[in-house]
Amino acid sequence: MLLAKMGNLIGKESAMMTLLHQSEMSKIFMLYLEEGKVKDCGCTTAPEVVFQVLEGQGTIYLNGEPHEVEAGDLLLCPQGANHRLEANRGAEFRLLVVKPLQQ
Repeated sequence: MLLAKMGNLIGKESAMMTLLHQSEMSKIFMLYLEEGKVKDCGCTTAPEVVFQVLEGQGTIYLNGEPHEVEAGDLLLCPQGANHRLEANRGAEFRLLVVKPLQQ
């Protein structure tokens, strides 16, 4: 069983990614962006990456196409897609990211 205290993961950086769990099959991260900040993630090499928005509002760009998301939303990023994350002004942005590893 994996237990992660989510409230303890926030730091002072404008963008922070914390590895919560890693196995032979996947990695699970917590990603935090301060308001107005951007994280360019590049191209997805994993089969699919899942983003679960836990807090705030933002925009996830998949191959340049914007997708407005907010707490509770789930987004699937397909393999080969370029993606970028942006926290909206006036809102912090916290996401759970599940990335399967290549087999």
